[in-house]
Amino acid sequence: MGVLGRGDSQHSFELSTVTRVGRDPENELVVLSPGVSQFHAVVRWAATGRWEVRDLGSTNGTFVDGELLKPGTDVALRAGVRLVFGRGGEPWTVVSATRPLPEARDVVSGERIFGTPHLLSLAAPHEDPLDILEERVGSWVLERGSDVAPVRSGQLVVVGGRTLRVSLPLPAPETEETSALPAASVPGDALGHTSLSFFVSADLESVTMSVRWNDEEWECQRAYNRALVELAKARLRDQSDGRLPPLEHGWVYGDELCSLADFDGLARLNVEIHRARSDLARRGVPNAPAIVQRRKGTGQLRIGTARVQVVEPSQP
Repeated sequence: MGVLGRGDSQHSFELSTVTRVGRDPENELVVLSPGVSQFHAVVRWAATGRWEVRDLGSTNGTFVDGELLKPGTDVALRAGVRLVFGRGGEPWTVVSATRPLPEARDVVSGERIFGTPHLLSLAAPHEDPLDILEERVGSWVLERGSDVAPVRSGQLVVVGGRTLRVSLPLPAPETEETSALPAASVPGDALGHTSLSFFVSADLESVTMSVRWNDEEWECQRAYNRALVELAKARLRDQSDGRLPPLEHGWVYGDELCSLADFDGLARLNVEIHRARSDLARRGVPNAPAIVQRRKGTGQLRIGTARVQVVEPSQP
């Protein structure tokens, strides 16, 4: 993500997709210096896949590596560039210039909640978790329970009685080397080259999931594995049938999945899907939100890859 370092101190600031700079407390980055205007400049992540700075017509100007910016002109930033807001002000250095993370900011307290590259998870007690995930590069959707809707950067959402403003990165150019969503070599294979293996215990009481991506592997035993293994079985059954196209493989209705996984309702299922996505995202699995896909308006779900294996105990 984009990071600015202040002067020679250890203080740093993580850039939002759009970061206004100035003395006014409404700015994302407040700089209390006499030479800084109320709304002095803006640093933003552009659709070109780079950070840019623009002076907003400030009294004392904005300087990039010592050069005065012309107000209203966008100038690209890269790691190592030095910014000064106002003549003689304290310098800021661009420490990192990578793609920003999705973020939510409390409009009252200013608290910031960061997600992982393709997932922003927001939760509160006694509520369905709210997941904002990147379906395709630059295309974000909001999931709460079984409801799925498009979401845009700057939109307000309410979670646990708090109003949050979400900040989402625009798509980067195809040539940029970022943690972009992996290309799917199998139709409908949203997890790309990630593969999943499920091992069911002899007493049928536990399920171990093994996730393999790139040169990494992670194993876990979690409650959500009970739902994931049933989705994997459904996808394997449809793949072996041969009569359905790949995009139709593996869809299961939510209430049916609750019965198969022994969950006590859709609310529990939604919580477990949220936990699965969050765990895989923390582990660095590419496009972790796609571990479970939802078919809009139908209540159907499926596992997000055809690269699945289920190993069950041998029948006597």
